[in-house]
Amino acid sequence: MYKILLSIVAVLAAPLLFSPVASQARDTAATLPPADEWLKKVIAPCFSQDDKVNQAAHKTLEARYISAELRKLLKDDSDEAAKRGEVGRLGFDWVVNGQDIPQQWSVGKPVTKGEVTEVPVHTSVPIDKEHTHYIILKVRPATESGSAAWTIVDARFQDNSTLLGMLKAPYPQ
Repeated sequence: MYKILLSIVAVLAAPLLFSPVASQARDTAATLPPADEWLKKVIAPCFSQDDKVNQAAHKTLEARYISAELRKLLKDDSDEAAKRGEVGRLGFDWVVNGQDIPQQWSVGKPVTKGEVTEVPVHTSVPIDKEHTHYIILKVRPATESGSAAWTIVDARFQDNSTLLGMLKAPYPQ
């Protein structure tokens, strides 16, 4: 009786264990680069002192590596700021965590909390002390048209404010 029950369970469980969804979940961890290495590579051009390189890097980052929600909020804020002739809700570059490009920066060890991974980014400029903010990533699942990938979904700053929170707040009067 025990063997029959085990056989039934094995037959029923096999499709779940070998389904495309299950194999994608197993493969995702094996195929993704470490979060800190990926982020360092993606944001490094945003720290360029060359304005043209820096601006191109930000456009690439926003087009390819951030979530659709964050992309829309950044675009809406930029459009609203242009209409008003103002700088927008942020007033600083969220990638480098400041108005000036830091001379020194580094990426720290990532910490995974549930579905998100927070990667610390340490920056410093000569006139100020070091600052740390966290760029928050999620894994974008594999689709028929592409493999799984890291996606930037938010950023958290030293005062615990978040990029999404700032962009969703009412426009300053």
